[in-house]
Formats: sequence, C-alpha cells, structure tokens
Amino acid sequence: MNMKLHTLWLLCSIAIFSFQSALGAAFSANFNGEDPDSKNRDELAVYDPDTGNWFILTLSEQLLAFAENWGWNQANPAPGDYNGDGKSELAVYERASGAWFIKTLGDNQALAFAEIWGDSSMISVPADYNGDGKTDLGLYQPSTGNWFIKTLNNQLLAFGENWGGPDMTPVPADYDGDGKAELAVYQRHTGNWFIKTLGDNRLLAFGLNWGTKGMWPVVGDYTGDGKADLAVYDRANGNWFIKTLNGGQLVLFAENWGWNETTPVPGDYNGDGKADLAVYHRLTANWFIRTVDAQALAFSKNWGIPGKSVPTQVYAHRGAEGRTLVCFGDSITYGTSSSSGGPPTGYPALLERKLDIYFGGQFSCLNYGNPGEYTWDAVNRVAGVLNANPNGDAMLLMEGTNDALFDSLFTLTEGNLRSLLFAAQSRGMKTVIATIPPVITSAYRNRDIQAGRIRSFNPTIYTIASSTGSRLARVYESITAVPGWAASLIDPVTANHPNDAGYLRVRDAFFDQVQGMVLYGQ
Repeated sequence: MNMKLHTLWLLCSIAIFSFQSALGAAFSANFNGEDPDSKNRDELAVYDPDTGNWFILTLSEQLLAFAENWGWNQANPAPGDYNGDGKSELAVYERASGAWFIKTLGDNQALAFAEIWGDSSMISVPADYNGDGKTDLGLYQPSTGNWFIKTLNNQLLAFGENWGGPDMTPVPADYDGDGKAELAVYQRHTGNWFIKTLGDNRLLAFGLNWGTKGMWPVVGDYTGDGKADLAVYDRANGNWFIKTLNGGQLVLFAENWGWNETTPVPGDYNGDGKADLAVYHRLTANWFIRTVDAQALAFSKNWGIPGKSVPTQVYAHRGAEGRTLVCFGDSITYGTSSSSGGPPTGYPALLERKLDIYFGGQFSCLNYGNPGEYTWDAVNRVAGVLNANPNGDAMLLMEGTNDALFDSLFTLTEGNLRSLLFAAQSRGMKTVIATIPPVITSAYRNRDIQAGRIRSFNPTIYTIASSTGSRLARVYESITAVPGWAASLIDPVTANHPNDAGYLRVRDAFFDQVQGMVLYGQ
C-alpha cells in the first residue's frame, strides 16, 4: 500500500491512546468516558513536546482539547485513568526528576503535582496493575529490567521487581483476561516474549517467539476476547503479524497497513472492543486506520503538525518506537567537564531523554566514551564495544580532538575514522559521524594550534560522511553558531570540553540526525 501522501499544515497535533480495551487498561485514552458520542472509542490525541500542549479529537470530529497546556519540553506524556472515572487524564512524567503531574481534562482537578516516583534511569509504563480500574504509576528501568509500581494513593505494588533487561522493551497488558496488566517484555533482536503476572508470578510466556529484529511490538486485543494478543509490526514494509497467546490462533499474517516511515498506533477506534490497525505518518501528520477485517475507519485523516506532532500512544506503548544507539568517542562523549564530570550529564544521557520526549517508545543511548583516547586507540577498542552490543541500531561517532594535538590529525585520523565507521556498518548498523568540537585558548591553556588544526580538518569529515553513507552531526557548527560561544559553552579550565550548556548543543546536533533516521524509517 503506497500511502506517501502530502497534506496541508494544521495547527494541531495528534496521538492515540487506548481505552480500557483488552489491554487491561494498560493504555487508557478515552477522554470522553461514557459520553454517547464517544462510545468507548479511542480518541485521536497528540502532544507537542516543544510547548506541552495537547490536541484531542474524536474520530467523529468532536474537539475535546485544542492546545490544552499540561507539560513542557522536559516532560513526556503518561496518560491514563488515574481516578477510575472512566476518563483518561492528562499526565506527564519528568524523567530527569522522577516527578509526575496529573490533572483531569474537563474540570482541571489536580490529582498529582510533582509527585516523585522514579529517577532519570527509569521510563514510565502506566497501567492498571492491580485491577481496581485505575491507572497506576508504573516505571521500568531498562538498565536492570526492574519494575517500580505504586498506586496514586501510595499502595506499593512492586519495588525493584526484576523482569527484563537492557535489551528488552516493556509491553505491559492484560494477557490472561483477569483485568490486571501483567509484567511483560519483548526482546526485539530475537522476537521473544517474556510475560508473568505481578502478584502470584504465574508464568504466561517465557521466550515465546513471535517476531524478528526488524519488528516492533504492537500489543492489543485484536479478537475482542478480553485478552491482549501477541502482535508485531514490520517497520521495513508495514506488515502486521498477530496471534493469540493461548493456543496460538493466527489472527493476521503479513497483513500490509503502513510503510517504513509510519509509526504503529493501534487502538479501538470504532468502539467494538477490538484493536484496529492504525499507523501515523509524522512527516505529514496523517492517520490511517482500519479494522482487522479491513473496514476502513480513516484513510489519510490529517490531525497534527507535520514533522512535529507526537501521537501520545507511543509514550504509553513503549514498543511502538525506539533505537539502541552506541555512542562511541573520547572524553567529550564520556561527559568530562559536565556538571557530574561523566556519563550522567554527558550528551548520550541528554540525548536519550530528549528522544524519549520527542518520540516516545524506548531509546537507549549507551555511553562508550573513553577520556584521552586517540583515534588509533579507538580502532583497537571498537571491536570489543561492538561485540558487547551486537544488536545496536546505530553508532554515533565523535573522535579526533586528541589527534589534533599533533600533526597526525592530517595523516592518520581520516583512515582511522573510516575504519571505525566500517566496523559498525559491517555489522548492519547505521552510522553518524560528528565534526570535531571546537577548543579555545583560555587563561588556563593555550590551544590556538589545536584549534586551527580542527578548523582545517573538519571539512574532511564532511567528505568521510558522504563517501561512507553516514549521517553528519554538525557539532562544531552547532557550538560556534552561538554568539559568545567560547565564553559561554566551553569549560575554561580544560579549554577543550563543553560545559553543561555546550553539551546541550552536542546533544542537539546528534538529535537532528537520529530524528532523521526515525522519521524516514531507517
């Protein structure tokens, strides 16, 4: 199906949530509740990360919210029915601080304001884990596979319960039909599912295979039996593969609805109790929705700002989007001279949080910065890093600052950088290479010669990027474009590392390129 259609600009944004369908209230997104016009259907709802504005529209064109502000560019949506009134509330989670902010849509009743539950290492996975009809504050820690869950009235349901790991994506839903969301993870590079109940630890699936590395999980109740089904979406060609958990009844196999640039956003859009096939094309802000039996509900329905709007379901349904990014480099990748002096405030951590906010899903930015490294050292190190991350989607490379201390920058560095890129590409990874960041002369150090070498060499990195098919992160240009950058963005003591403000510019240069990968399905 060729759905690459261009549409007009709309001053709205869209996204989809799932009501209390057979996902066991995992993704509650019916903002109308029992309104006759709603009929328990999922609404189109989107979030603007730049402004924190919500835009919500029913499929029958009833406007529920237009630029309703609840959030900001450091928080990501975590909608759900937190008070059990049958309506989804506006909710955001600030990952940097672990704070939750929740209010009702209609009467603006505040349910939580800066309630702390979590930290920067955790992503939000709200769902009804105890079956009381209310969405709980759920968190998943990708680095450990630990879950942290409590109700809004502070009933502790799980604290550090381990089920998962760094290479797994959380996909909580009601897989057994008991009204409670189970702990569930999907391992994308193997296509294996691991599912167990929260209370009595009943094992529903362990290493059950349904999917491949190129497929994203799109959990939903596609049969209407009150149980979430195993479902995956193939990003390369837009095919859906769905089967039930118990008995393995095949629902769909290679059913085409979408293409590589679309994000899957399944939900119950017609109120029949079954999840529908739906995709969102962010470049044009178009929605394409149909039932499992091919009844068209929306074809090229435009609701959103092209290239900007984020369908909110991808925040709750972590499997809908994501990448594993190997951030490889020297001390500037490591985070030297940032406020923590290392990875917690280095650009990979900053990039991961921004991707989380602007795309939802689950992004992992792994910090492999090695302070003081020369590119010839990097060539010797890269195989070990890639062996440790055989399923990485892309390598982000930033090396050469230390080479610029010597004339070898113009004799050895180009070949070393190409070798690093080829090492990643030979393993099927996409590559991004950065221009070498600027250095300064300060009261502490004279780096005039090093600075000149960097300016002279950076055009070569453009050539390297073009000839290797790598994306180019313009880090040098991003920093030096800021008036007074030498005084405001570089640490004067070392004179060759960004400060916190400078690391934001590094982050944004890489974000621009990773964003391109996501938007174009690469």
